[in-house]
Amino acid sequence: MASTSATVASVTATESHGATVAAGSMGAESSVSRQPSASAPPRRLAPRKEPARPSAMDRAMSAWPPLPSVSTPDLYAMMQELPDATPSDIATAVVRRYRLDDKTRLGLRRHLSAMAYARRCALQEVGREIPVGDIDGNSAIVAIQRVAAIVAKERRPTGQPCE
Repeated sequence: MASTSATVASVTATESHGATVAAGSMGAESSVSRQPSASAPPRRLAPRKEPARPSAMDRAMSAWPPLPSVSTPDLYAMMQELPDATPSDIATAVVRRYRLDDKTRLGLRRHLSAMAYARRCALQEVGREIPVGDIDGNSAIVAIQRVAAIVAKERRPTGQPCE
């Protein structure tokens, strides 16, 4: 009996699942190949991870032009474009977008924080001049005149940044 199993070159058997098994002599070699079966359901792909969609900050950053250096007006425009972002978020985005070194992130964050503070102070100063509650025509005109006086006071010449 052992001599008959040694003389068999290969045995091919087809299973009900559509797999063909080929066995060599002494059972040392075997390979399985799948053949599509007419009764088998179509093969579904495994679920794939969705590629990350760009965030609002990434979309805004992609529209920014390349800069040789980041100036104060550029930072102000970035702050206006991303009103809900913190100074730290904007500084990180600027460093990432313009491929700046990490040392500049701290300086940018401080500069953006100072600009945000100055803006809040200016808005509070103007807000104090606007009456709260019922406003008649005369009180509205007086409030506008007070705001105009604040704006006129600030029309002095300013120097270039970093002077």
